[in-house]
Amino acid sequence: MFRPILRLGCGVAISLALAACTSSAPAAHRPVSLAGTWSGAMTDAVSGPSIVKVVISQAGTALSGTWTMTYPDPTFNDFQTEIGNNSGELSGTIAGGTAEVTLLPARAEACQFMVTSTAGDASLRGTWTSNSACLRTDSGNLELSRQ
Repeated sequence: MFRPILRLGCGVAISLALAACTSSAPAAHRPVSLAGTWSGAMTDAVSGPSIVKVVISQAGTALSGTWTMTYPDPTFNDFQTEIGNNSGELSGTIAGGTAEVTLLPARAEACQFMVTSTAGDASLRGTWTSNSACLRTDSGNLELSRQ
């Protein structure tokens, strides 16, 4: 009487063990890949909207790459280019669905932008703040899409 139940129990246990070994990680535990080209809007109360383009390389959780920012007003855009504050390199990390990135300007004395965003396969949405090198501390929103 116990043998059929024991066989059934062993069969279920083996099936569960095999399923656990062969199942893929749930989507929530797979790292998000941000490698590629992204573009979209970066806004703040003073300068208004700008178009940002970032090219990201990813090695595990480490992020690196380049960024450029273009303003609709050509005069303001020329000024930002002159002071080296609308392009440079980026560095950061991704953990789970959160990316922490610093946009480093072409000139070391220009503003850095610290970005915290929710990262998905097709979008980056978040907020940013500037560092103390800026003439004034600033902050705003960022929304990028994968290109």
